[in-house]
Amino acid sequence: MDPSRIGLNSHDVKIGEVNQPSASTKTVTFTTPNYATPRQPFALKVRAVRTDSNGTAVSDFSPLLRGHLPATTVAPGTPGAPTLTTTPIVGGQVKLTLTPPTVDSTHGAPEWYAVYDGARKVATAYAPLGTAPHVTLQYAAAQTYSFTVVAGNSIGVSAASSALTGTVPTPAVPGAPTGVAVTNVTATGMDVNWTAPAGANPPVTSYKVYDGATVKATITAPITTASLTGYTSATAYSITVSAVNSVGEGAQSTPAVTGTTS
Repeated sequence: MDPSRIGLNSHDVKIGEVNQPSASTKTVTFTTPNYATPRQPFALKVRAVRTDSNGTAVSDFSPLLRGHLPATTVAPGTPGAPTLTTTPIVGGQVKLTLTPPTVDSTHGAPEWYAVYDGARKVATAYAPLGTAPHVTLQYAAAQTYSFTVVAGNSIGVSAASSALTGTVPTPAVPGAPTGVAVTNVTATGMDVNWTAPAGANPPVTSYKVYDGATVKATITAPITTASLTGYTSATAYSITVSAVNSVGEGAQSTPAVTGTTS
């Protein structure tokens, strides 16, 4: 019912038998604390009111409109503080993942996020967030950073997240592989296994498997096993492994592992 079209001045509204403020429009929003419980039932009725020089006239109340509140009711408010994480920085590329704050009876839903490095805003993201990472930044080697993120909506801006601080690593050759082991030894060959070095920046692209000073195999990362052949039976061989990236070849593993053919 639109009161502006039939000469009415307002509507009287009741929730159950509780009077609500009169409304001059056909859309009414209720924020009474008595109706803040998820799935709480309600019964709503409305009547038309006309007031003029002849007095006030009212209609009968409409039939009751019954229903339930949503499973989750949220009071509008400023968002809570989001959280911020990053993956290992490779080649100066910083990938930040934003985790939305909890939306509850105190904190409203975020509409946007702002990422800061110190006092300088470096990125903006908008809700809803997609898959991680949400922000990718390019920083120079050895550059320091102190990232925080805030969430905002039409009501206000959250507190900042905990700071994520550090220094962009300088590209370097990889460390030495660890855990080198010889298995499946035969009269003419053996298998070699190892563990990739941690924290390589840039990432490892390949491995070199040495027999003494001779490269017996070159293996493309991320594979960490090699089969060596062409050996003489009943002979001991000294095996080491090195890792290679775009900067160069790192040190060979120590100590050397001895593999003796059968």
